[in-house]
Amino acid sequence: MIDFISSLFFSIFYIALFSFGIAKMGIWLNWLSLPWIDGWGIIFIDLIPIELIAFLWGSFGSISILGYQKVGRVVFLVVLVFLLVASTILVPNITDILFWRGEDGEKLEELVKLGALTTVVGASKDKLWLSNNPTAKNISYSQLLVFLKNDDTDSMTYSTVGFVCADFAERLHNNAEKKGIRCAFVAISLTTGKHALNMFNTTDKGLIYVDCTNSNQGINCDASVNLEIGRQYIAESLFPTVGWSSYSNPAGTVNSLDIIQW
Repeated sequence: MIDFISSLFFSIFYIALFSFGIAKMGIWLNWLSLPWIDGWGIIFIDLIPIELIAFLWGSFGSISILGYQKVGRVVFLVVLVFLLVASTILVPNITDILFWRGEDGEKLEELVKLGALTTVVGASKDKLWLSNNPTAKNISYSQLLVFLKNDDTDSMTYSTVGFVCADFAERLHNNAEKKGIRCAFVAISLTTGKHALNMFNTTDKGLIYVDCTNSNQGINCDASVNLEIGRQYIAESLFPTVGWSSYSNPAGTVNSLDIIQW
């Protein structure tokens, strides 16, 4: 009985260590998509990443249990099979979450990142999370206008502590993907600061940059932008309203495109 309990405990422990290590290293190498743990950061022990320690400890521990009498091998294999079956039942699309890649390298679930290690956050300091749709397609410009007209992202209230441009861009991206429309999250640097918007690759008019950030003015605020480095950032309303200017005031000059993430 003691051998069984001991084997059960260490089987779960070593499998957990191995799984954590392999998952984090798979994320480093861009082989796996697991945003739930992607933003945890990296901890080093004597210059060795803790994920590598977990992987090696879990690997050697699992090997030692497999070599520990018959009861150890049986318990370990039963626990392993149980965990694999449970994960596929609880998360039926686990394979897509881990391995699916879109035509521009996008993953099913991913965090918005600047470079390999810097995770982008919104106004509330929550990590920006993009959900992609494997069946999403590029659509025509007229279809894009229909989607934007019906989408409510631009009706959200802008707040520096609650909902900023990055939150608008995250929401529009996820809403579009839910509707089967491919959409990218775009972050840029202006002479006046950072900004976020979206990009659609239409089938008839090519790339269309859309800015839906607004200050809750009670009108449709979806706008297009002719985005070029060195050019003034001026948004043009896609749905002009009588009594309102169709163009925004210049927000600064575009210095760089920092992120284009589908």
